[in-house]
Amino acid sequence: MATTESTTVAIGTIPRSRTILSYCCATLLTYLGLVHEVVGSRLYPDGAAKLGGPLVWHSLGVGALLGGVLIMWCIAGGRRVAAVVIAAAFVLVTAGIMIWAAMVERDFHFFAFTGLLTAAVLIAAQARPAGAASR
Repeated sequence: MATTESTTVAIGTIPRSRTILSYCCATLLTYLGLVHEVVGSRLYPDGAAKLGGPLVWHSLGVGALLGGVLIMWCIAGGRRVAAVVIAAAFVLVTAGIMIWAAMVERDFHFFAFTGLLTAAVLIAAQARPAGAASR
């Protein structure tokens, strides 16, 4: 059930602005997966080899793409907890990629940082509104 001010979900009510922010974050995560698949191998021709082969490479890209779409589906269906769990998986994977890039490649992985930051913002946007726990 949706109103002009908020969206009613299974766990409580999230202000409409936070729901929109969550959709924006999920869209960006989906886009990161799409860019990884379409442009990633051109930007990093040896990326698949460094990650352990094309299976790992494409698993990351397709996983991000499907994960972002799944988060959008969860938000639309009022499944906040599932959206947060998927976003937490994004945080863990992207943090691992950032650590790997820093330690092994001596490089900063901007795309992984974008994914980590975006997933963290999504988690914060899906958090229970202040005062909701006491109701």
